Amino acid sequence: MNLRPWQRQPGESPADFTLFAAYLRLKGRRSSRAVAAQTGRSPGAVRRLSAQFNWPARVTAFEARLADATQDALDSVLHRKP
Repeated sequence: MNLRPWQRQPGESPADFTLFAAYLRLKGRRSSRAVAAQTGRSPGAVRRLSAQFNWPARVTAFEARLADATQDALDSVLHRKP
């Protein structure tokens, strides 16, 4: 099975994935400090996980997929025959 970048990655514990999900859900500028404040984990631990599991690239991939899905849905509506 081919994992998508925004899915839990090999070696990423469920608890660590929960931190990534918190990072992914942040609005505006994402930061390790914001995730740490929300989850009670230390900023250093969050930064290490972010680097280890490449959170910024995973978010970029997720946002690109979301944009593609949105475009596909719009195209479907626009090309539907009345």
